[in-house]
This record gives sequence, C-alpha cells and structure tokens, in this order.
Amino acid sequence: MSKRVKVMIAGGGGINSHFVGIIADLFDKEQIPQSWEFTIYDGDNIEKKNLLYQNFGIADLLENKAEVLGKRYNMLYKPKYIKTAKEFDNFDMVICGVDNREFRAMLFKYMDEHPEKNWLDMRAEEIGRASCRERG
Repeated sequence: MSKRVKVMIAGGGGINSHFVGIIADLFDKEQIPQSWEFTIYDGDNIEKKNLLYQNFGIADLLENKAEVLGKRYNMLYKPKYIKTAKEFDNFDMVICGVDNREFRAMLFKYMDEHPEKNWLDMRAEEIGRASCRERG
C-alpha cells in the first residue's frame, strides 16, 4: 500500500482556482496517485470582481472559495485562513497560491526550517526578488 501524501492547497482564488481543476483532471487520469490527498484552504468568499479572472461563476457569488472548489472537484476543504505555521505540520506538501505577504513570509520561514517538506509557490512578488538579490 502506498504512503498517503497529504497536500495543502493554500488559497482558492486566482491561480489556484484554475490549478485545482488541473489537479483533479490529472487525478482522474491516474497521473497523480490515488494515495495523494488534497485539502484546499481559503477563508475568502467569492465576490463579483473575482468572476473576471477566477474559476467561479455567478451561481458561486458569496460562497466560500475553498468550499465551492472542494465540492466541484471532490477534494477536502477548509473554509478558513491559515493563521499559524503549525497548520503546515500535518502536510507533506504545500501548494501556495496566496498573495498575502505575511502568509508567504510565514510559509518561506517554515519551509526553510523543514527541508523534509515539499512546496510549490504559485505566486511571484517583491519578496522573491529580494531573496534572489541577497543570495547573489
């Protein structure tokens, strides 16, 4: 039996609202092992402005992003924000689609302290560029 791999999807808007559909498709085509378990985290509700660039429709307005995506793609979901780094402990991997600078700093610090964990940052902003300059 394969080891269960637990993956946190941090953020259900923007990039991740589309990416979870790709993950679900790959899962259905058996390109991702059945032993992988995905949980979507997001405390935001869908607003009209989100319909322009996120994977939601009119019927989803005012609903929680994680819940809508979780139900649509048959994934676990937590309609909440991640407040502490301790919440990463139960996961083998984190896929970050969050644009909040404080969250991303918390995630980067946690991952530096836990090299056994895997992560993927789907966002890009000033903090990443600064890190590259510091490393030379």
